[in-house]
This record gives sequence, C-alpha cells and structure tokens, in this order.
Amino acid sequence: MYFQYNGLNCPYIIVYCCWWDSQNNRLNVYFKEVWNWLSCKIHSNDWNIFRNAMMTKMYNDAITKCAPPLPPCDPLPPPTITVTIPSCFYYENALVVKFPGDDPVWMLKLKNCGLAGKCEERLIVCIDYSKNPAEIVTLLDECEVIEEPFCGFDEPDIPPQGKSWEEAWLTDCFAKPCCP
Repeated sequence: MYFQYNGLNCPYIIVYCCWWDSQNNRLNVYFKEVWNWLSCKIHSNDWNIFRNAMMTKMYNDAITKCAPPLPPCDPLPPPTITVTIPSCFYYENALVVKFPGDDPVWMLKLKNCGLAGKCEERLIVCIDYSKNPAEIVTLLDECEVIEEPFCGFDEPDIPPQGKSWEEAWLTDCFAKPCCP
C-alpha cells in the first residue's frame, strides 16, 4: 500500500491473514503487522487516518484473495466481512531482505502484541455492476471494541534509549485506538 505522508509517497507492507467462512457467509481478516521505512513512521495524531486507509486496503485485497466473487448489490443480503484489529502493538526494528537478491534494509514494524485487546470491524459489501468498471459498495461499516486493551496508551519513544535505527530492537506493548 502507498500512503501520502509528510510529503512522501510512503510504501507500507501490510501482513494479515484471511479466510472464508462459507457456513456463516463471512470473510474473516486478521491483522498481524505493518512494515514501513523509518521516514514514513505514522505519528499518533495521524493514526486514525492511516488506520482507515490500511483497513480499506486490507479488506479490498482480502476480498479478491480470500472470498468467493461478491454478489451484486441486488438482491440482498451480501456477505459480511469481519476484520479483527488489535489495540495493543509494539515496534520492532529489523534488518529485512524484501526480495531475494536485494540488500537488506532496516525497517520499522508495527506488530500485534497478540494478547488481549481487540476490535472487530464488520462490513457488508457488494458489487455495483451498473458502474463501469464495477465498484465495491460498502452498505454497512461498524466497529466494536471486543476486549479492552491490556496495555497503556503511552507510545514509547523510538528508537529506545541507548539504541539506534541501525540495530535490532523491540519496544514494550502500547495501545492505539482500534475503532475510529
């Protein structure tokens, strides 16, 4: 995903998993982590804007990779998309080889702490075939806090004291709002 930030066209790599639940007519999407270059770190006051762009990219991508073809908007009901978003994260600075043969680069990862604290965003989507090209239409978009975060909202300074951008390190877990 590319996102305009601080005058830069910043690339972000979103890592998630998705699966189709045919019994409940539901696409499940689970956020794991997002990678970015250090110059593109999202500041706390811009989190909701970035989160919304990331969510839209993630569920549109998951629709094409994990779901059967979406139905037309008429007749209803179309399938539900459930996106599970953590509220507790940590930073990891890691030396990463993006593609085989590339030189490794330092990347900042925002990762799911994997413990309690999450939201579920539910969307109902369909395709409007009257448009050319056909467009995905969101009929419902609601978010609910499922578990309160177990971690505090104080985002740690990065790099941590005594560390540099050119070495591996992790921060403690911290909370970010998981519903807009």
